[in-house]
Parts: sequence; C-alpha cells; structure tokens
Amino acid sequence: MKFKNTGINHKLIFLGVFLILFILNILYILIQEEFIPGYGGEFGNIARSIAAGRGFSNPFGMITGHSSWVPPLLPYLIAFFFVLFGDTLMAFLFLSVIKMLSFALSFLMIVKSLKVSGIKVYPVWLFILFIFYFFMFPNSNFLHIEDLWLNVFIISLFIYAISYYTYDKSTKYFVYLVFISFISTWINPSISMAIMVALLFVFFRLHYTDYLSEAHTDIKKHPFFGFVRSKHILDFIKRYIVCFVFFILSLSVWGYRNYLVFNRFIPVKSNLWFEFYLSNIIDKDGVLSYSTSPKAHPSLGVNVGSVMEMGEAEWLKTFEDTGREFIKNNPKLVLWKVKNRLINATVYSETIKDTEIIRNHDLFSENDLKELFNNKLIFDDIWICLDLDEKEFKSAIKDLDLNNKIFIYDEWKAAKEEIIKRSRTLPYVLKSIFLSPLPLLCIIILLFVRKIRKLYLFQASSIVYILYLIPFILVSHFTRYQKSLFFIQILMIYVTSVLLYELIFHKLTKARTNQV
Repeated sequence: MKFKNTGINHKLIFLGVFLILFILNILYILIQEEFIPGYGGEFGNIARSIAAGRGFSNPFGMITGHSSWVPPLLPYLIAFFFVLFGDTLMAFLFLSVIKMLSFALSFLMIVKSLKVSGIKVYPVWLFILFIFYFFMFPNSNFLHIEDLWLNVFIISLFIYAISYYTYDKSTKYFVYLVFISFISTWINPSISMAIMVALLFVFFRLHYTDYLSEAHTDIKKHPFFGFVRSKHILDFIKRYIVCFVFFILSLSVWGYRNYLVFNRFIPVKSNLWFEFYLSNIIDKDGVLSYSTSPKAHPSLGVNVGSVMEMGEAEWLKTFEDTGREFIKNNPKLVLWKVKNRLINATVYSETIKDTEIIRNHDLFSENDLKELFNNKLIFDDIWICLDLDEKEFKSAIKDLDLNNKIFIYDEWKAAKEEIIKRSRTLPYVLKSIFLSPLPLLCIIILLFVRKIRKLYLFQASSIVYILYLIPFILVSHFTRYQKSLFFIQILMIYVTSVLLYELIFHKLTKARTNQV
C-alpha cells in the first residue's frame, strides 16, 4: 500500500541523522585528552580472542578458556574488523560508522512507524528528544562499541516491522519478524523473550480482530469459541509457529555449541547466577552499583585466577549453588532487594557512579593502601565503599591495621559528600527522570487514550518495555540495562507530548474562534 506524501523525505532524514551523529562522534573523540577505544569489556576481549584464532573465549583479557559470558553476535562483528585492521583506530572507526548508521536507521524506522500508525510526525521535535537521550550517555555512545546500539536497533526494527505488518500483512514484514525472532537471541536474550511474547499477543489480536470483522452468526453469543473453530486461528498459529521455530533454532544453534564446549545446555549466556551474586549478595541494596564490580568481577582481575583454574562453566556453577542457598536462607532480604530494583527500574533510576578518585592518594601510606585494598574499600586509586554510611565505614576500618584512621576517615567523608552533591545536580536528576519514571508515566497516560491504546505500535512497545525489565528486576538491574529501552522511552514521551500539544493547540484555536 502507498501512503500519502506527508512532505517527509525519509532518505534526507536518514542521511542527515547519520552525518550529524558521525560528525559529533569525531568531535567528541577529538576533545578527549586521551582516547582509548572501548569495546564493551568482555565483548572486546572475546573478539580479540576470536581474531587471534583462539575462538569464543577469554572474556576477561586473560587465558580463561571457552566462554558463553555474552551473546555471540557483537563479539563476532568486532572480531571481523579486528581481523581486517587489527585492534586499531581504523577498526574502531569502521565500527563507529556501522553504529551511527544503525542509530540513524533506528530513528528513521521510528519515524515511519509513527507515520503508518497515524500519529503526526514532527521530525525536529523527535530528533531533539533523540539527541537529548544520546547525550545523556555520550561516552557509551561515542567512545565505546558496546551492545546498546544493537539492542536499540533490534527493538526499533521490531516496532517498525509490527507497525507495517499489522497495517497490510505483507509477506515482506512477516519475513522481518521471522528474522528478528532468530537474530534477537544472539543480541540480547531478555529482549528476544519479550519480543516473542509481544508477537504472540499481536498475532492473536490481529487474527481475532479479523474474525470479528466478518459476519458470523455466533459472534455475539460465543465470539471466542467461534474464533477457535474458524480458519483465523489456524492462520494465527501458523504465523506464530514459524517465528517460534526460528527463535528455538537460534537458541539451539548456540546452545549446541555451548553443549559441545561445556557439556551442559546453556541457551545463550551463562552468567545469570553471577549477576545474581553481585546484586544480591555483594551489593548493599540490590541495585548494581559501579563500586560492586571491583569487589568480585573477574573483568577487573578479581577471582580471575579461580576462573583460569576451574574453567568458566564450573566456576559459574559455584555461584548457582551459592545463589540458591542464599535465596533459601534469606528470602526477605532477596525480596527487599527485588523491591529496590523495581523502584530503580520504574520510579527513579540511580545513574550516579558511586566511586570517586582518592584525592590525596600520595599522602596515604603504602600500608594503609594495602589494608584498604585487601578489605575491598578501595580499588587502585578509587573509593569503592561510598555506599556505606558513616557508622558502617567506621566499623569497617575499626579493626584494620591503619597508620592514620582519622585522615582516612576525613578523605572518605569528603569523597562521600562529593558523590551526594553530584547526585543532586540537574544532569543526574534529569537522567534519572527520563530513564524510568517519565516513560512509564507516559505509558500509563497513553493507556487512557483510546485511539493510542488500540495501536499495535503502542501495545507491542509497552509489552517489550515491561517484559524486558522483569528479569533484571528479579536478578540484577542498573543504568546500563535501562538504556537499551532508549527508543521506546523516546517513543512514549514523543507520543504523549504530541497529544498534549494538539490538545492545547485545539483548545486555543477553539477559544480564538469563539472570540471572533
């Protein structure tokens, strides 16, 4: 089907967004005092291992053996450019071009999804929201090739394919949905599972609506039973089964690789129980903090010797046993931390880094630095205990063999006050509001707008938004996981703001007409 010309040049939008992002990327790199390309930690380490011929292994930068720590797509993509150019600036620049093309295409797909759903498109306003979100985390977006852009792309592609498929049911967009069902598991399993549930809902509603639109004599009395006996339910089942088969095929391919390597079934990635350990046993309030990883994460050198000795799978099995025992013995504590993660994901996101450089590092004695490090209060030259309150910190250093406890306490207190002060500044408050409460509030508002809540665009996006967050609320949540919902957050804020604008504009126009 053809749409009326709305005056929006899609090619110009795509090219313009790409060029703006790429130029900003180059400029942001140039203003850095020291630029070291980032590849998402474990993603980059595995890519280096693949490029060196050692296979999908060594996620922590040391020879720890075979791995299933992260989904496979991004490491293989990075490794491809490492093979071509080595671990060089040229590899990073090519990947940056792909990333910015992906963001530009994601933006265009959202524009077209809004258009086909009958929502007025104001490209400039949508771009302002987009660039605002983009600059909330400039280091992630400009200096690192991590998985955020892939997560954003697959969600945007899903919204686009759903919006168009439900409009004309063309084979082209159904093929897109099949492709998404397959490839999304290799990008992010949480997104993939949310998409499969959203697909089930959309396919059912689409075919049930088609059935109701036909003139059946038994619709009014028993609409659902009539649907079950109709050809429409077969169409619904066939389409969903095709997508589901490709979803299972994707899991099976990588799961089979993992079974051959580890002699156990790991569908995509293996570190769920380690994430649980970090957030629920190590972290104080259950919301994963920047200061938590240096206390236990092998990517920072902690426990990496155990991984080398035992192998990744056996090492991670110890955390599964520990985690199950912890849940059994501390159910109330686990629920309290789940509640904190729920608040973080929906009410107010904690975006501040709770680490701070030790101001007068040279004034600390070697003995004091060693004692603080051994007791996981500092890591290299940063404080990693600023989540403690005053009483807890004094208790932590009480029995340590320190030369100058008063000086250490004063330095800790100054760093703590700096973190608190920074967390109350406008940029961090805006980040926290835009990441969680505002998008959710917009979803709730739009539920009360009949013409919006009936849209497949809104329904599919809302389902993915909510279901994606559930595993992270239950296991481990922090800012990085929330950022993957980037475009759905923009979408909900945009639609709500357009509705409010049109409502106000309509009332003002009506008031002027009445005056005349």
